[in-house]
Amino acid sequence: WIVMKALEKDRNRRYETATGLAQDIERHLNDEPLHACPPSVTYRLRKFARRHKLGVAATVAIATAVLLGVAGTTGGLIWALREQKAAQASAVQATMHAERSEQVSLFLQDMLSGVAPSVALGRDTSALQEIVDQTAKRIDDELDGQPEVQAELRLALAQLYYELQLHRKVEVIARQTLETARAKLGEKNGFVADALLQRGRALKYLRKFDEAERLIRESIAMQRQVRGPETTREATLLTNLADILCYVAENRDNRDELLVEAESAARESLRIRR
Repeated sequence: WIVMKALEKDRNRRYETATGLAQDIERHLNDEPLHACPPSVTYRLRKFARRHKLGVAATVAIATAVLLGVAGTTGGLIWALREQKAAQASAVQATMHAERSEQVSLFLQDMLSGVAPSVALGRDTSALQEIVDQTAKRIDDELDGQPEVQAELRLALAQLYYELQLHRKVEVIARQTLETARAKLGEKNGFVADALLQRGRALKYLRKFDEAERLIRESIAMQRQVRGPETTREATLLTNLADILCYVAENRDNRDELLVEAESAARESLRIRR
């Protein structure tokens, strides 16, 4: 800029005196704005930064620290909000689970409230069977739109049928529960795993061993996925698998191999329960 101004053809645009030229050279050496170039904001800032390097560096460092602090605070706030949201979701889920359990409990109490008088009249287990049958018919009507409650109640009823040794009814209600749970709650969940257990166990008593074995093995795998290993349900499944393998071994070529697996399943069930 200094050279260009000094060599301008237009006399009016050149330095008026040698002193003006010398002053601009001195300004250049001191990193001050020149008279020879347009005094733009960017140009002045650049010159200012060169003159006050330490001050500008300190200011930039402080500004950077402040920005990083703000970013860290913002990040912490976002994390805290996410944690709060997760905690609220967990609380809602816990409340829903508690309400569902209470509803199941009340429903079962209502179902079983007529058992004692009927037994006292000499009707014995036939009274319970009648109440279970009536309750099974009420589930779809009174709990429409609540698939989890329906599934839990059906599993409870299937267990009552099992205690009454009504294995055909166990198989029917377990199959219905399995179909509903898969359609409304997904392929992998505790309801599907338990329905597989009940249906497989019922088929074992109905001497349909091949299908029972398939269902029990499927239930074992799902139980481990949704509830983790070494649960009491897994122990029950392993016991049933051991029983089934003892039956099917008699009609298969790999008899000895199946019996070894049956013993292994029984030992594992015993270990878990202990």
